[in-house]
Amino acid sequence: MATIFFETHKKDDTLVEPEASKKYAEIQELVQSEPSLTNIEVTERCFGPQSKSHVVELGGGITTKELKGGSSSKAAILIELNATRKEKESLQTELNATKKAKRLSGKTYGRL
Repeated sequence: MATIFFETHKKDDTLVEPEASKKYAEIQELVQSEPSLTNIEVTERCFGPQSKSHVVELGGGITTKELKGGSSSKAAILIELNATRKEKESLQTELNATKKAKRLSGKTYGRL
């Protein structure tokens, strides 16, 4: 949770605003003292109750539902992950074939 806060509030890899630095320290302390808390529990302890339409500390209009995720969104993510893995395998195979062809053409060219 502290990482999410830092990434959404940093400027050039540092927290510029003093209030953001204080909240970041508060989040880190809470997460270290009670590691079993969920992200939304940490958020509500540090920023108060969250509305259904917006989660305060994440900015950018992130909603509580998006933070918690639903089973359908997880399924969609898994489908996309599997498709990406298949594409990676295909690209890796193509890259290996290209490297092999390059090595072979280099050996042939060297004999001429």
